[in-house]
Amino acid sequence: MWNRVKRFIVGNPLASHRERHERLSIPIGLAVFASDALSSTAYATEEILIALFSVSLVAPSVASAFNGFWAIPVATAIVLLMFIVVMSYREVIYAHPSGGGSFEVAKTKLGDTASQIAGSALLIDYVLTVAVSVCSGVANITSTGWMPAEHKVSISIVLVLLIMILNLRGVKESGKAFAIPAFIFIMSMLALIGWGLFRVFTGQMPPQTVSTGTVLHEAQALSPLIMIPLLIKAFSHGCAALTGVEAVSNGVQAFKEPAEYNASKTMVYITSVRLKTQ
Repeated sequence: MWNRVKRFIVGNPLASHRERHERLSIPIGLAVFASDALSSTAYATEEILIALFSVSLVAPSVASAFNGFWAIPVATAIVLLMFIVVMSYREVIYAHPSGGGSFEVAKTKLGDTASQIAGSALLIDYVLTVAVSVCSGVANITSTGWMPAEHKVSISIVLVLLIMILNLRGVKESGKAFAIPAFIFIMSMLALIGWGLFRVFTGQMPPQTVSTGTVLHEAQALSPLIMIPLLIKAFSHGCAALTGVEAVSNGVQAFKEPAEYNASKTMVYITSVRLKTQ
């Protein structure tokens, strides 16, 4: 009975010689690996604004406009950092086509101890990414009133278990399952940005009540001892947008041949979408 239940949930075991048939195309690979990378864009900008909100303690009259003004240069710095990281991991893909990412690089260049530290950091990162992404998504859903807010924890646990079961069914099958929500997320984010740009160019945006000059005047009045740590904190919080960048370099062998080329191309696609949504 247990074996029947297990096979029903996770599917039948796959023979080793069928491993190549389970490899991913670029569209499915985009859905599998983008889930980790793109989920962070749903809350990275929010984290920047939360960090910048500290200015309301010293300049409450222009806090909202101030946050919006400084969020742009902070986000720009994060985008530049993301570009550097992505270019670096593209080199990792071609240098270590067997996969492994930072673990493989650390093991080759620095030895076993460094690779174990890198692997442990990645394990913690993936666990936290799943936890934070699921909780963020559930918080957004419950805020609409579609689900009772008092059951957020239970809903989050159920979703994590569902993600685990889908992954246990194999890379290819889980990729097909994740493809629909991943592409819906991408299209909805692009549609949201497009609608916002349409409102800007057609003059439908509400007028700003605080001018940029006022914001800069208030910023100049703040002590550098406050401004510099504030911007560094906002930058560090916003770097949550970089989570998942390494996922493709970890799973190069999950792609169809030529694996390195398909993995590299998938990473570029993921980054392009992330930069647009960020």
